[in-house]
Amino acid sequence: MKNGIDSFNKLIGRSKRGESAISNDGHPDISSDYVFCSISHTGNVREKNEDSILASQSSIFYSGKDIKYIYASVADGLGGLKNGEKASYLATTRAFAYFVENISFLGDGVEPHRVLEKAMRRASSAIDEINCKKDKNDMMASTLTIGLVFKDTLYYSHSGDCRIIKFGQKMDFINKSHRVPKGNQIYSCLGIEREFEMDSGYSPIEKGQSILICSDGLTDMLEDAVIKNIVKANQRDPEVVCSNLLQEALKNGGRDNISIIYIYRKN
Repeated sequence: MKNGIDSFNKLIGRSKRGESAISNDGHPDISSDYVFCSISHTGNVREKNEDSILASQSSIFYSGKDIKYIYASVADGLGGLKNGEKASYLATTRAFAYFVENISFLGDGVEPHRVLEKAMRRASSAIDEINCKKDKNDMMASTLTIGLVFKDTLYYSHSGDCRIIKFGQKMDFINKSHRVPKGNQIYSCLGIEREFEMDSGYSPIEKGQSILICSDGLTDMLEDAVIKNIVKANQRDPEVVCSNLLQEALKNGGRDNISIIYIYRKN
């Protein structure tokens, strides 16, 4: 448990909020099987970045040996509401705090995505607690998408319109978007209602496959084919993938904040 808390204390400052940054997070290479990178940018139009991203890698003692994991989350503070950047920051950091406090459950036969669901609820409660003390005009809310790479499987829990995409022979959207079709309205997120819809599950990751977790500032700016081609051309280099996706989204208008986490399985 100490490793988890230490990881959280070191990482809490790396949750990207209101800044433009690209980073491989400075972590030691504890797993030669996976490489990852994260990036967040305000975009060309918005005055501030209301996205937050948080990515970490560590290990847990499981079945008699240390098993490596990568935890990655992206949150997007809702536009039209105040303090979107605070809501997204609370979403990512409170969820991760719950995860590291309860990581031992992964070794107790609990399905990892169920732990992520509880982390989502903890994050939502943190936002609700602040909203209860505010006027309706000062309410805040955020989407939250969490991915956990553990034992060569992606476990996830999600609410909102950020996306999880897996690349192999084809491009697969793993999670469900909680956005009204042909519109920008989100019908499920953290902070508006105490009960919110979650999409949770898991998907195996084979050698040579990769995972992209991103805010709608990327997927709204780029066609699926463009994203696929950029990933395919640079799949083994996370920093190049993140940089090229960002630059193409900015070139296409960059009308929203853009946040990306990219994970590649080498072996």
